[in-house]
Amino acid sequence: MASTEGWAEVMKKGVDSVGADMQPIKEYGLYWSAYFMIFMLFGDFFIMNLFAGAVVMTFNKEKEQIRKTYLLNEKQKRWLDQKRACLALRPVQNPGFS
Repeated sequence: MASTEGWAEVMKKGVDSVGADMQPIKEYGLYWSAYFMIFMLFGDFFIMNLFAGAVVMTFNKEKEQIRKTYLLNEKQKRWLDQKRACLALRPVQNPGFS
């Protein structure tokens, strides 16, 4: 994945950092490695999955809207409505008739 490229190098530099305008010290702040790992798990996997889910949900919603009557003219829409109404009709049974 493009979003996870090079994060280990950034983590190493963050762990070695001491402060502004100071020389880095090797493994100075090891607690920063936990921060970077948690950030990558939360940021990359969780947030990207939420984003992908929203995109897929919107795509499916738009696809359903297009599928309905997107390319039909008025006469074809009326015919389709009449066909749906005819298919919805059911025969009525007369209880006195055997």
